[in-house]
Amino acid sequence: MIEDFQVKAARYIMELGDWIEKLELLMLVDNLKENVKMYVDRLLSLQNPDGGFPHNWVRGFPSSIIETANAITITSKIGLNSDERIRRAIKFLIEKQLDNGSWVEENLECENGSNEIIVSAEALRALATAGIKGEPVNKGVKYLLECQRDDGLWPKSKVDPNPNLEATGKVIMALHEAKGKTATKAMKSGFEGLMEVFVEKLTKEWDAVSEDALPVIEAILSIQPKNTESVRKIIQAYVKSERWNFTDRRSEDTEKVLKVLKIMSLTDNISKAKVEEELKRLMNLKMKMKEIIVKVEDEAREILLSRFEDVGMRRDDDEKKILLGLFIYSLLEQFFWAVDYDPQKEFVGLIDRIGRLDNVEKYVNYEDVKKALFRSKALSGVAKRKKEEAAKSISLYTKFLIENGEFESFEDYVNKLTKFTLLEMAPTLSGMTTAKKLGLLLRNYTKGENSAYKLFESMKLSLECFPSVGSKISTLYPYYVIWVYNVWSEMKEYVEPPIDWNTVKPYVNLGLSNMTLKDLRKDPRKAYPAINRLAEELFPEDKAKISILWIAGREWCTKPHKCYGYMGRKCWFYDICGRGTKNEERGKEDMG
Repeated sequence: MIEDFQVKAARYIMELGDWIEKLELLMLVDNLKENVKMYVDRLLSLQNPDGGFPHNWVRGFPSSIIETANAITITSKIGLNSDERIRRAIKFLIEKQLDNGSWVEENLECENGSNEIIVSAEALRALATAGIKGEPVNKGVKYLLECQRDDGLWPKSKVDPNPNLEATGKVIMALHEAKGKTATKAMKSGFEGLMEVFVEKLTKEWDAVSEDALPVIEAILSIQPKNTESVRKIIQAYVKSERWNFTDRRSEDTEKVLKVLKIMSLTDNISKAKVEEELKRLMNLKMKMKEIIVKVEDEAREILLSRFEDVGMRRDDDEKKILLGLFIYSLLEQFFWAVDYDPQKEFVGLIDRIGRLDNVEKYVNYEDVKKALFRSKALSGVAKRKKEEAAKSISLYTKFLIENGEFESFEDYVNKLTKFTLLEMAPTLSGMTTAKKLGLLLRNYTKGENSAYKLFESMKLSLECFPSVGSKISTLYPYYVIWVYNVWSEMKEYVEPPIDWNTVKPYVNLGLSNMTLKDLRKDPRKAYPAINRLAEELFPEDKAKISILWIAGREWCTKPHKCYGYMGRKCWFYDICGRGTKNEERGKEDMG
């Protein structure tokens, strides 16, 4: 029962967990060093110029004491203490130590500003684990001793003097790593207080893995390993009493599941061989997927190009024609859920009714565009308001293209689109949501941001000020222009492609998506975050590779009967999916 739980829990974390959780899971198993390295490299790539690591591991966020301490602790466990990047992180922590020996989160983005004792314990433990000695460690120890209560426990902050089990566990571990006579004495006192609470409360009322469970048990087992058996019995009882349903992707919290596995590892009660086997299987599958995507990248791009050539757009067409055509095509794709709907067919029909894209002026007239949309039989089930908004988006975007001439670069394009939104669109829009978006946009615009990423974000925000249907395609046409036609190659890393729920099908079938098809049918909007997570997993340094995931997924899994061969080609993922084999057998039966 326990082994089965561990395997399912490990799979659950690898499918749904954040990359940092996956790193911590892999570190529980000894023989997965190559896989650990992949995630550690990603961790190190996030380091800020000041040497710290960003809050919540989000690139570009201000450096956080907690994240920096965790980075040092993790890398120290795998022997990277002497790495130049870790030395810089250590220097960052030392420089952030206050005169009284404590550490405090300075940034508003960090929610641990009022937990200075917990923050200080984490920072001190990281330095001690990395082998740092001398004044920074001594000052940190002294500060924590001054915060200890008479009962031996610690509060999480001087502002709130009540005892806190999580803080006590973290402080004990920090003092355990720091060593020294004074630290050992305080640690023993804290341990006695902790054990009293542990015996009286946790062993009797263990009906959930509480927030403080891991630091408490880690502290107890580090000081008194003989308690391993009692902790093991408690965690086994907890696992058996819970109704774990890992088939329902929304039923459990990955952080809680990882916490249980960590405790099992502390008690040597984890079946490393079984867990390792499952982790290897999933990691190998991901690596094979990555290899396939890299291999078929050019082929996939050509397939997408041919799709647009089928509707009359060529690589050497006029820039305005490409921009308007792809804007319209991307907008029409948003109606994919309509009955008997084919965006290519609808696109051709719309162009036939309005006029050739070479004459972009024909698309300025809102009434003409609206009539063309309303004549579509496939869109008969779409609300009148939606079609009116789509028509308005097309006419307004055409006006923008006509008024602004040629674009020298992507930055020029973004600035002109932003200006157009503020000065031309603002007077025609109303409502609190729009006002708020325009306020944010104005703030970004007046700052005169030079960062290409900031400009791209401003562009997306400006498009959100178009009518609601237009806002949904805010990132679609730049994707086609930049990735497929390479008009503005400098923006490649900021491009995000259009995605519908069909795109995620192959990755669900392979067990690599954090969503199920059932989830996606209920809410197709969840497709984008699902595939974005996979893209970040496979290509963390090349965001534009997400486009190949999209192309690869749409080419095959939206047409299940083509798994086993179409025009002489099998599905790209045929050899690793298994679904194709079933369809092939079914096809042979039908032919027989």
